[in-house]
Amino acid sequence: MILLVVLKYAPLMTLLYTYWFIMNMNAGIDSIHIFTYDLPDVNAGPDTAICLGQCVELTANGGQSYIWSTGDTTQSIEVCPEITTNYFVTAFNNNNCQNTDSVEVTVNPLPLPYAGADTTICAGSCVDLTATGGVKYNWSTGDTTQSITVCPGDTTTYYVRVYNEYDCFAEDSVRVNVLASPTAFAGNDTNICVGDCATLKLQVEIVIYGIRAKQIKLLKYAR
Repeated sequence: MILLVVLKYAPLMTLLYTYWFIMNMNAGIDSIHIFTYDLPDVNAGPDTAICLGQCVELTANGGQSYIWSTGDTTQSIEVCPEITTNYFVTAFNNNNCQNTDSVEVTVNPLPLPYAGADTTICAGSCVDLTATGGVKYNWSTGDTTQSITVCPGDTTTYYVRVYNEYDCFAEDSVRVNVLASPTAFAGNDTNICVGDCATLKLQVEIVIYGIRAKQIKLLKYAR
């Protein structure tokens, strides 16, 4: 007769287990070594934050091989999530023991920048431009205030980069159209006698959006 005693252990270290057995009414003794290997000390890296539309590289440490929740089996992966996401990585050591860690990638929203409506000014004039939608502003002029004053000599498009509280940014632009000043010519100086009349020709020429327009008006002057 064989009396088999089954013992179940989950040792935390390598141990030598001794057990008794009975076979054909005779007692015996034997022993077995159970070797316990350490789990890999896996680290998926610190939690991080990105702006919507950006990517980030994640690097795991502590193992000999890796499997990410994305299916990648490299130590480092690049992810471009559109929403806040947790990524899990399982690391394996030389003894094929495994351990898992995770890293959270927070996705912050972009601001909604507005540089204002396009506007038109006359040559030699200035205009105030005001951007909205953020907490910090950076204009193509180099200004970092929310509002700027510009006096362009020609039609110009101004760009502004708007940042929100997460330091994420987006851009918008505003066009300032510059109208050329009209050119007027009243004619050459002339002399007349008392009682005579003179006809004066006033010529005005303006350019609007590249189109040249001319107007001539006749004035009669009597002294």
